[in-house]
Amino acid sequence: MAKKKIIYWGVFFSPEEESALVREAAKCGNALTKDVPNKHITLAFKPESIPAWVKWGTKVTVEIIGYGNNGRNEGFLVSFRPAWESLSEIKDYVRNKVPAAHITLSLSEGAAAVDTAKLEYTLLDKPFVIEGTLGYFNGKVRFE
Repeated sequence: MAKKKIIYWGVFFSPEEESALVREAAKCGNALTKDVPNKHITLAFKPESIPAWVKWGTKVTVEIIGYGNNGRNEGFLVSFRPAWESLSEIKDYVRNKVPAAHITLSLSEGAAAVDTAKLEYTLLDKPFVIEGTLGYFNGKVRFE
């Protein structure tokens, strides 16, 4: 069987980390009607190639620095600054390819997750650090 094409790749979070994100979001605002499964930070959508520095399964620490909710999209704004020391290649990649790194948490009916990047985020009084894993989605989240 042929390998399915990668739909998107990025940083994915474990169920425990997803629960922590939802708990923190509840302190900021109300979740919308449609929870987004497989919470992640998209680093490339429908990629033609994967950068040579990407190693699936690599742990990536990010900082959650802002929250936004416009009634259609709810999400967190993310900084990759904590990952720069352990994964220096990600610094230039994110700066050049991912202008508004974010995690979509929930949506209203008819909303598109891609629009979470356009939210007006409020900076958090107490930013927090969370760890994810480099992986990809091709119908299923994978780390191999």
